[in-house]
Amino acid sequence: MFRTPAPALLVVFLLLIGMLPFAFAAPGLQALLAVPVGLAVWIVRNRTTATRHGLTVRTTLGTRELPWEAVAGLSLTRKAKVHAVLADGGTVPLPGVRTRHLPVISFVSEGRLPDPSGVLDGTRDTARAEGARANGTDDTQSAESTESPNDANDADGAKGPDDTEGPSGPDGTKGASGAAGARPGDGGTRDDDVDHGGHTSGA
Repeated sequence: MFRTPAPALLVVFLLLIGMLPFAFAAPGLQALLAVPVGLAVWIVRNRTTATRHGLTVRTTLGTRELPWEAVAGLSLTRKAKVHAVLADGGTVPLPGVRTRHLPVISFVSEGRLPDPSGVLDGTRDTARAEGARANGTDDTQSAESTESPNDANDADGAKGPDDTEGPSGPDGTKGASGAAGARPGDGGTRDDDVDHGGHTSGA
């Protein structure tokens, strides 16, 4: 529903308060109060309602129904007001409708009236691009999930025999398979170099 903003009634109320002293200053000036009252009625009554069936135009003097089949398009005036162009060539002012409301009217009409601003077209293009991007992501994830588990097993089985650990030694340490063992006696003191008296043998 498109109508004059409700805060406009506050302006009318302030106008009414300001006119009261003049309206009762002299006989006959009470007729001036009809101005703010008429403005209030105009603000409350004038509106345009858009539904999937058509437009409902309500003015101060009456109401008119415009089905979408009877509306050929929309026209703009120099004051940025919107008129409905009928199929017979006539025009009907749409109270409360401004140029910023055109995408909404086009959307409610389900495409019967084109959007001259192009806002809906841009929104549809963006939605298509996001949908295509989402589909591409789903395809990539599906391709990754179809990878055979044998590939991981083949990667684990690619280790050679040299990578395995050898048997544990007497001291509990594990040596690498194929590595040369320590020679017995290396790093130790030979018995023939030390006599029983604790003196080292001469050269």
